[in-house]
Amino acid sequence: MLARARRSRPRIEPPSREGPALRPLPAPTEPPPGLPPIAWQAPAVDLLVALLGGWKLTMWLALGGLSLGGAALALAPVTYRATAVAILLPREKPPGLDATINTGSLKTSEDRTQRGAGALMLPPNPDLYVALLRSRNVLERLGQGPGIELMSPRDRSDEIVSKIRRMIALETSDEGLITITVTCTDPEAAANIANECVLEMEKASKAIERQLVLRQAGYMRDVLQDSLAALAKHEAAYEAFCKKNNLSDPGIQIAQSLRMVNETQSRLDKTRADLDSRLLHYTEEDTEVQRLRQTCELYERRLVEIRRSFVGVVNDHDYGGLLAEYERLRANLRSSRDVVSTLTLQSEIFRIRAEQPAGSVAEVSQAVPALKPAGPSKKKFLGAGLALGLLGGCFLSVVWRQWLNALSDPYVRGRVETIVDMLPGLLRRLLERVGFYGS
Repeated sequence: MLARARRSRPRIEPPSREGPALRPLPAPTEPPPGLPPIAWQAPAVDLLVALLGGWKLTMWLALGGLSLGGAALALAPVTYRATAVAILLPREKPPGLDATINTGSLKTSEDRTQRGAGALMLPPNPDLYVALLRSRNVLERLGQGPGIELMSPRDRSDEIVSKIRRMIALETSDEGLITITVTCTDPEAAANIANECVLEMEKASKAIERQLVLRQAGYMRDVLQDSLAALAKHEAAYEAFCKKNNLSDPGIQIAQSLRMVNETQSRLDKTRADLDSRLLHYTEEDTEVQRLRQTCELYERRLVEIRRSFVGVVNDHDYGGLLAEYERLRANLRSSRDVVSTLTLQSEIFRIRAEQPAGSVAEVSQAVPALKPAGPSKKKFLGAGLALGLLGGCFLSVVWRQWLNALSDPYVRGRVETIVDMLPGLLRRLLERVGFYGS
């Protein structure tokens, strides 16, 4: 029947070799004055007719898309997810930044403020550790870690780095909380990678603290050497001053001198009293009177000697300036010794901190192997297949309706029939069966 319909239709001959036949374009015609213009309802109705006419095609393509989504879901690898949580602790200031030196019992307001102020700093920037975990060196170490057997020996380093980078998802907060989520086909490997990431952060934190402490320790050593030189200078000045003025302990020496002056003066007064009492009854030629007068002269000479060497080699009139200079040198020496003692203690603390850095990363939650898979998502695969099938069916329905409308033009239909006649017989019969160029 289709063959009879084809024979009954006028056949358009193909163009000759000399060139295609030129058909004159029809003259433009104006629409009849009585017809209304085409409104928006006409295209909408045509679209609705096309969709309703191709509902079977749409349903078949939707079922096909759903089947393809199910097949992709069945072929997709099962993935597991493991999560580890770490927090960045407030980093403690290195010892020595708030060091206070005790130079006596007097505590200034500045000393009390430094002792009462907190010794904690702001949390480190989490972006530093995020960039560290995404670096190539860390990712290569993660790929070679224990319990991670996802990489083939034939994989290149770039492939390993890219694969592990896609597995790891990092989330940070302003409070210093870092969440590490690893998605992998092996639950054990996912948990191991997440825990290794936390360990890498702890190692980096300790390495940073060690470098900071070592730098501060180097500075502290230089300051300690300068302080030792200043201490040696002050000790030499103090020793030379004491040797020059014959000083050992001015306080004790002054007390002894005063005691000797008081004792000598009291004896002198007593002797003078005895002399005056003896002179009331005896003359100067008396032997006892002469003895008492010699004793008085002896006590007077002794008082002069004591006052002349009141403190060391200084008399009792000039010992005030001597004491002031002595106290100044002693204060400088004590201050230098306190500085050296404090710096020595801080250097020892730096050495201990450098050997055993505490770090500023603490693990809040350790990653454990997941018991249930996290992917692939059934909704995504099946929903995407169904949506693509429906969209493809609607698109093909509209295109098919437009194609059939185009075949209403005799010229287009004739050209299509010419193309179909050039095709092989099996393909031509298939196109005739599906109605490629209408009935």
